[in-house]
Amino acid sequence: MSNENDMKNLLEQTFKEDPLRTEIAYWKLDDELFTKSILNMSTTAKYSTMEASTILARADSTLRNYFRSEINDYINPEKIGRFFRLDYISIVKLHMIFILMDKPKKTLSDIGYLVGLTGAISNQSYTPPKSREVEDYNYDDLDFAEEISTLKKMITIQSLKSSVFEKQYNLDNSVKKVQLLENEIKHIDSQIDNIKLSRNNQALEKKYYRMLDNSLRNSMAVKNEQKWSLKNIFKGPDNNPIDVDEVMAKAEQTAQEEVSAFKKEFDSQLEEKYSLKKAKEEELAVAREKVEKDQLQLEDMQSRFHSIKEAAGGLGDIGIGYLEMGDED
Repeated sequence: MSNENDMKNLLEQTFKEDPLRTEIAYWKLDDELFTKSILNMSTTAKYSTMEASTILARADSTLRNYFRSEINDYINPEKIGRFFRLDYISIVKLHMIFILMDKPKKTLSDIGYLVGLTGAISNQSYTPPKSREVEDYNYDDLDFAEEISTLKKMITIQSLKSSVFEKQYNLDNSVKKVQLLENEIKHIDSQIDNIKLSRNNQALEKKYYRMLDNSLRNSMAVKNEQKWSLKNIFKGPDNNPIDVDEVMAKAEQTAQEEVSAFKKEFDSQLEEKYSLKKAKEEELAVAREKVEKDQLQLEDMQSRFHSIKEAAGGLGDIGIGYLEMGDED
């Protein structure tokens, strides 16, 4: 649909009974819902996560994390192999989730409860203290069980955070190794081209000079073979003309044989470079497989981190040395 008003009417009708739409209306966030990018979507297209991330102004990795959470059944993306495709309904559902998590500060557990996928809602009356130091907490407001539970959540989140950094470090190193091997292979290809060019140029030059040298030698040999006879002792030797074609043919054959032997030296260098290139290509294939493996491990760890952080109801933002994830919106 090209008309934004038509799209808005369609969305209102489609999500009329949706619990998240009702929640957005309750919080008076309707203006946040109908953005230009949402109203310009196609009702027939299947969007990739990258395309959907552009529409929603979110990192595509953030979208994939929600596909591994407990509310995936609500979002309902279409999975094709390792990839996801989303229609306009799934994208609007993600949009409503982000609105409720950004403004009223709903947690993932809250969203799951609202859409009927989880059985509990977080206690939003609890507000974490502003201080980031553990000793500044007012433990008089918490009973001992709550204290232990909070500390366990903090420790778990910090542990997962460290694991995410470790997986990211491993991935970065794997990517650097792939780039290094690709550059080495390009350098070997350049060396191979230089060897071939040098071989051909030197071979042509050598063949030319050898032909010239051999043709001169053959000419002199033919002249020396002319005999002096008794009948022409006073008139000089027979003036038989030299067969130029025969002389040149012999010279070219001799030069070609010498050039063939000369090329073998370059062929051994080329064989060595080709063997080295093959070894590097095999190493590159292994390195690329490791990049894919490290990427999957990182995405899995990020998904676990975000899920537990959301379930903790904001406790992921407190703790010693805690830093926000770089890809969070």
